[in-house]
Amino acid sequence: MTVKHIAATMCLLLGLSVSGSSKKPIDDPGVSTHQQVYQILQNYNKVLQSLAEIFSGIPRIGSAIHCSLNPGSSVTAAASDGPPLKSDSCDCDYHPGGCTISQLPPANLACYCTYKGAWTCGGEIRECPQPDAPKCKTPDKSLATCLQGGGDCGAYPERCDCDYHPGGCSIAATAVPNTACKCIYIGVWTCKGEIVRCKDSNHVKCLNPDSSRESCLQGGGDCDGY
Repeated sequence: MTVKHIAATMCLLLGLSVSGSSKKPIDDPGVSTHQQVYQILQNYNKVLQSLAEIFSGIPRIGSAIHCSLNPGSSVTAAASDGPPLKSDSCDCDYHPGGCTISQLPPANLACYCTYKGAWTCGGEIRECPQPDAPKCKTPDKSLATCLQGGGDCGAYPERCDCDYHPGGCSIAATAVPNTACKCIYIGVWTCKGEIVRCKDSNHVKCLNPDSSRESCLQGGGDCDGY
């Protein structure tokens, strides 16, 4: 309903209420001043009630029009008539160390977690760097899904580790499924491990990583200790 339609309806209601509510004109000498005032107040009260009904119906009318014109819309109304919820969003929560995913991205998309300061994290929808990855096609709240977003995933407890051997590093503590362990030589005959995305997200050593050289190569780090 447009503003012009609302204004026209208001005028019509006002005219009908004033003209049809009393049988005698206001300037009729047989009608006392008190009765005239009472009739006027009654008329305006009816007009206000009518306007309240009109305005209370506008959101429902607008929602119905929107749904009929956009049957595939991604915006849905909350059950409590609260603010609309967008299905094309994600969110992240803060925990000691960084962020974790709290609201999942849609299928075939990733969530980029960002630490915003003051113990707060946020999430943004991003394209998956590996569209064929299992955790891109079917995202969840795991570290593997967070790594697809490429943001701050420091609050996840999963870790891996690498040991030094003559020539380089090898995996000592394996990564979790759908991730890889990147071995890094940090000097003084010492290596460390960092969980990262697999080079090939559908490789058997990515889906079920172990301490083998094949798993190490999925992490793309120093694997010269084998």
